[in-house]
Formats: sequence, C-alpha cells, structure tokens
Amino acid sequence: MKNHASSGPPAAPGGETRVQSRYSTKGLSDRFRGLIENAEDRLSLMRKTAVIKYSELEKRIAYFAAIEKQLKRTITNRLRILTEQSIFSDAKLTSCDGIRFLAGTRSSGCTITITLPMAATRHKDMEFSFHIYHDTDVENAILEYRLQILPVFVKFVAHDQLSIPIADKADTNAIDWIDARLVGFVKTYFDVFFHSEYQRQHLVADPVFRIQFPKSMASGVRELGGKTFHFFTEESCRLFDKNPSHYSGASLGLRVDPVYTAPISLRNES
Repeated sequence: MKNHASSGPPAAPGGETRVQSRYSTKGLSDRFRGLIENAEDRLSLMRKTAVIKYSELEKRIAYFAAIEKQLKRTITNRLRILTEQSIFSDAKLTSCDGIRFLAGTRSSGCTITITLPMAATRHKDMEFSFHIYHDTDVENAILEYRLQILPVFVKFVAHDQLSIPIADKADTNAIDWIDARLVGFVKTYFDVFFHSEYQRQHLVADPVFRIQFPKSMASGVRELGGKTFHFFTEESCRLFDKNPSHYSGASLGLRVDPVYTAPISLRNES
C-alpha cells in the first residue's frame, strides 16, 4: 500500500515556466527604465526651475539697479543741501562703485562718502558714509550708514541700516531715514564742537574777559608786540582796541578764570 502522506502533490504542468516568467529579465529592465525616466523627469524639472529662478534673479537685479540709482541721487541731493551750509562748505564728496562680499557671495553697490578736513573751526577730520548694496538673494536693497569718531566722549549713531524690499522699490521711508541720519550727524558735529574734552588742547585766553575758550570760537584776533590775542566776543575785542596796552601788558599779572566749557548735549540717541 502506498504512503500518500509522505508524497508531495503532483507537479503542475508548466510550473517551471511560471517561475521563469516571474523573474524574467524584461520585468527587471522595465523597473530600471521606470527609475531612470523618473530621474530624468526630476532633472528636467530642476533645469526648468533653474531657468525660472535665474530669470527672476535678473529681474531683481534690474530692480536693484533702479533702486540704487534712485537712492544715490537722493543721498547726493541731500548731501548737497548739507554742504551748502557755510560751516560744511569745505566738505569733500566722493562716490565709488564696488563689490561687497556677503556670506561668500558678491553684492554690487556703491559708497558715498563725505569728508570734513581739519580747519580753524574743526580740530579733527570727520567722515561719514552711506553704502548701498543688496543681500545674498537680491531680495532686499540695504542702505547702511557709518560714522566714526575717536575718542568717544559723546553719544551718537555710529552705524545704522535700512532694508528695502526690492519688490516694493524705494519710497519715502528711505528719504526720512536718510534725513534722520544727516540731522543726527549735524547734532553730533556740534556735540563734538562744544565738548570740553575735544577742545581741551585748543584753549586760548580772552585778555579782557579773563576766560579761557576754544580757539575755534574766537570772535576776533589781534597781533600786538609779537603776541597773538584771541577774543571770545566782539565786545571784548572792541575794549581791547580802545586800550590795548591796558590788556596786553605783562605787568598786569593776568589771571585767567577757570576753563570755559559750553554745555554738553544730553541727547539720548542710540
């Protein structure tokens, strides 16, 4: 008697052919081809995106160029108003185009600088500048202000920055910001002018009023007997002219009152 439990089911006709069909090379090739086509589609999309982004970047660069030109014209016109004031008539304005490096990328732009040289009423060089450039992705135009004064005895805005979205283009906010920086500079200029620490090495004595004051504040000067006399007011100068020997004689034993100092600004400007 045959043991049916120990024997497997009879082999199905054509079973070997079905196994070969399941693992056929054509099926594997189709899968490879599907992955390759998918990769090609992705690459094509990336290239199209790159073209679109480049086109958009070119537009933003063009917008930035227009904003830069507008800001440069606005700043130059504003600085011209500043230099029309007699006290700043000797200021030198320079403008140059340049490249700034931001996070490893290049940014086009320009710098406009005002330089005030040393003079009779100004005992140190002063300089401030405006920089116009764009951010890394050319999404914003950056307007930057810088002023350096050393040593520091007064409060002032040394650095400030305004970001202007390129899509919005420049507007009156930029003009207000520029004006605020220029007004702030003029305030700082006079803070330096009146501060005793900046004037300490430039003090002279008024022989009539018997006070010391900064030479840059003199209302008049006289030369007599090989000596130079400075006068804080026109009144003291007139009194000296009426009787110069009375005020210029060394025998008088001139004693000068404590140093004259003009009030220091109490501005609280960040």
